Amino acid sequence: MPEPFLYLIKSFSFPIVERIDLIFLCLWSVIVITTYGIYVYCGVIGTMTLFRSQRYHLYIVLAFLITFLVNLMPDSMYQVRQMITRTDEFGTIMNAAIPLLMLLIAIVFKRRSKV
Repeated sequence: MPEPFLYLIKSFSFPIVERIDLIFLCLWSVIVITTYGIYVYCGVIGTMTLFRSQRYHLYIVLAFLITFLVNLMPDSMYQVRQMITRTDEFGTIMNAAIPLLMLLIAIVFKRRSKV
């Protein structure tokens, strides 16, 4: 059973609303689309700052194109779960690697300024 919560709420019915799972899916899709938009916006602003660019539309198109192509990659639910596992592992590694890298950069630049 891929989504047990949907099967669970599908069994409930109220006098006013026959299928409560459809209301849940509508609200859930709004939350997902809003979150996706926020991530794309933050990514575009960060990329524009990184490259010191003012081409907002170019980065928006690239962000949507990259995410669309990444979403075409998995063919089955097993591949989606494997992709999520790899992403979690990568995030855990980056949570340790980025602060250490920034510490090393700070140490190197601090020593150069004294010389």
